[in-house]
Amino acid sequence: MSHVFCVVGAVLKKARKWKIVDRNPMEDVDRPKRDKAKARPRVLDSAGLKSLLDRAATTRLYPLLVLAAATGCRRGELLALEWSDLNLNTGVLSVSKSLEETRGGLRVKPTKSNKPRAFPVPASALAVLKCP
Repeated sequence: MSHVFCVVGAVLKKARKWKIVDRNPMEDVDRPKRDKAKARPRVLDSAGLKSLLDRAATTRLYPLLVLAAATGCRRGELLALEWSDLNLNTGVLSVSKSLEETRGGLRVKPTKSNKPRAFPVPASALAVLKCP
């Protein structure tokens, strides 16, 4: 409902600016509370993850999905990774940046915490990444 409120409010604000309406009646309406239970992200259980990986096994996204499942990195962090961020000999992944979409295009920025992290990648994920 909050989304509808925002859209209608923006449309009426623009209509007021263009002098289509005399006033924006949404200025007198309180924004509805967001239902936090509905805003929670969906999380895959082990069966759902297995199903996803099985279906993606023949796609070019498979290694990225395996790495995401193995590390728990955020989407932007995964998309900003470079091969130099992963030491295949030690299996340590360094995450120091994130990819963000802006109106001007894509940009690389620091991670959400502004702190780089390094952690081991499981051997099973490394094997997928090493595959030609």
